[in-house]
Amino acid sequence: MRLQMRIFYFMVFTACACAQAFAMSAAVCRVDCTSAKITAVSDGDVSIKLTNLDTGKPVDTKSMYVQKRRTSPKTSAIELGELMPSTRYAFTLTNDAGESVAGSFKTSPDYLERTPPPDFSFVVFGHNYFNDKPFDVPFKTEGGEYEIFARAKSTGADFAVWAGGLDTFRNADKASRPAMILRYKKAAENTEAKKVLLNMPNYAAMSGFSFGGLEADSLEPSAQSAIGAFKTFWQPDAFRRASYYTFSYSDVQFFVLDVCSERSNLDFGESTPQILGQQQLKWLMTNLKASTAKFKIIVSGMPIANPIKDASNFTFAEKERKCLLQFLTLNKIEGLLFISANKDYSEITRLVRAGAYPLVEASAGATTARPAKEANQTNYFRVPSSLVQARNFLLVKVSGAENDRRISISIITSQNKNAFSLELKTSQLRGE
Repeated sequence: MRLQMRIFYFMVFTACACAQAFAMSAAVCRVDCTSAKITAVSDGDVSIKLTNLDTGKPVDTKSMYVQKRRTSPKTSAIELGELMPSTRYAFTLTNDAGESVAGSFKTSPDYLERTPPPDFSFVVFGHNYFNDKPFDVPFKTEGGEYEIFARAKSTGADFAVWAGGLDTFRNADKASRPAMILRYKKAAENTEAKKVLLNMPNYAAMSGFSFGGLEADSLEPSAQSAIGAFKTFWQPDAFRRASYYTFSYSDVQFFVLDVCSERSNLDFGESTPQILGQQQLKWLMTNLKASTAKFKIIVSGMPIANPIKDASNFTFAEKERKCLLQFLTLNKIEGLLFISANKDYSEITRLVRAGAYPLVEASAGATTARPAKEANQTNYFRVPSSLVQARNFLLVKVSGAENDRRISISIITSQNKNAFSLELKTSQLRGE
């Protein structure tokens, strides 16, 4: 009888644990002028209700473009079409069990050839760590100060960029794609993170923290699972089957790179280290040259401008970096700004180039992960006073008259302190 009771309680506990583990969570992903993508992690089918917040009227989703598809046994991708530009919408997702989540988003402006480019801002998150005791290293607390997401939301930013990934994979997560998706889901359930994930568009770069490690090779056993989990959760409009993509907002075009999926650490014989791979490098250079945007922001999961030769920087792939920098100089690509992550401190690099304007890179440090006590690299192109070793996020603003646009970058701590700011005028990104 005791054995039977133990089995009974074990089954009840397991059922409760599973139900709790898969309570619904969601994230707003890509949003443009007339469409939006939302990811729901939940059991069963998911329905959506939509309200136009500008008019206060519900939207008849039965008469508009709505595509729902299961992307894994526990995830659904929801795509909405026929939306109106510069319009605020509220949504509620409900699953078969009656669980629901609610959020909101605003579509981007359709300004081209209509109005001057609108001002906007976005936040950038670096290394994140959401504590999960059963899977964390004993007697060590890595994550904290999650209220930083509320700080980021309060800035009124138009969208968020997760340059350092949503969370850090644990050793147990690397065993399977379902475990990785569950890691995303647990992070998305954080009360503070929800304020960002459910209430503005979110874009992410493939990061070593949510791949297999900062120096993980593309041939790692867990690589394909990590790539699949990334695409399932973030739904990037990626190039072919890759994980890199581009999107635009106002007069800025963003190029979000993947520094993990094609990485090769092998340096032997004819093989030399690579980070982006030939196809991604060609895609980047081709689209940069074709871009007519005033500003071009390259988002990367590792520093590109940082000159220190190290496996955590783009300098690791020396030939690729040299090729890219030569291309940018020879083709006189204007309006460039680099945004990166993967270090536990923030800094701004100003890479001086012969015959061209300096390249500026803002590196986001630890957002909720443990910040570094000291910088482990002496970056001799670091902008003075830009090193920040507290938990922080970047606030980037693009503003000004059409003929006097500028980008301002601020490093904001979890205590809402502006630790450092830098403003770049259009003329400074043209070499004038």
